[in-house]
Order: sequence, then structure tokens, then C-alpha cells
Amino acid sequence: IEGNEIADTLARDGASRYFTGPEPFCGISSTLAKTAIFEWLIDQSSIYWNRLQLAEHSRLFIPNILTKRTRELVGMSVQKVRVLTAFLTGHARVQSHLQRMRIRSSDACRICFVEEETAMHLLCYCRALEARRYKHLGCGTMRPTDFVRQDLNDIYNFLKSISIVRDEYSLE
Repeated sequence: IEGNEIADTLARDGASRYFTGPEPFCGISSTLAKTAIFEWLIDQSSIYWNRLQLAEHSRLFIPNILTKRTRELVGMSVQKVRVLTAFLTGHARVQSHLQRMRIRSSDACRICFVEEETAMHLLCYCRALEARRYKHLGCGTMRPTDFVRQDLNDIYNFLKSISIVRDEYSLE
């Protein structure tokens, strides 16, 4: 077929010539290159995260890197991301944290008045919040790893339903 012969001739001619253009030349599409780099970055970040000896609270609530979660967070307001990040990493404005910074004199939970008020206590174990936790998250008490499967908006709405969180973060 004459069209194929012309195409073959042009392909042979092009393959026999030295490449001229921007260096370095790589015979793959930019999309494939970006995807490969992104996957490598996720793999390296996961290896680092899994070897990390610090951030115990964060690693309990965020046991691995989830690109789906990243996309969810990118689509949220700054206020939502701030509150979720504070609680899921354990750096929320809670009594135990504020007491360590010498801002508060007591670390007692302002909701149940029994346990130490930590981000984990409020998210998972505070008995006075069981009904709200059940309403928003579907379970009265939870383990940190249960939050991996929870919708971030549900977690935020649960936190927003707690008066001390609303007050500390000026949520409406």
C-alpha cells in the first residue's frame, strides 16, 4: 500500500537521524513521566512515614498515605483542614496540650470532667460524647484506626458539634 510505504520511509528516515531539540530527550509522554514520578514520591513518602519513630498520635490516626484523603483535604476550606489536622495529628487546643504549654492549669476534660482531655480522648473515648460520636460517625466509642474509613466531613461535623471545639476554633 502506497501510503504505508511512504510512512515507513519517513519513519526509517526519522529514526536514522540524530535527535535535535531540548535535551534530555526521553521517548515517553509527559503524562507517563509525571505519573511515574508521583508514584515514586508516594512510595518514598510511605517508606519514610512507616520508618518514622516520632508522631505517634498522627501515625495512629493516619497509618499510611492515602491520595484519596489528600484530594478530599484539597477540596475543603482552610478552616476545616485546620481543625481536622489539629485533631488527627494531636496538636489541637485541648487541655493536656494547653497545660503543657502553661496556658491552662488543668488537663481535665471539660466535657466529662473525669479523664485527661486529649485529642484522642475527645475523638475516641470520652463517654460524654458517645451519643454525638454515634450520630456523626456511626459508633459510640472508636479506635484511632477507625478514622481511616471515616469521611472527613463527618469527622469535622462531629468535632464541630462539641462546644469546646466550636469555642476554641470559632466555628459556626
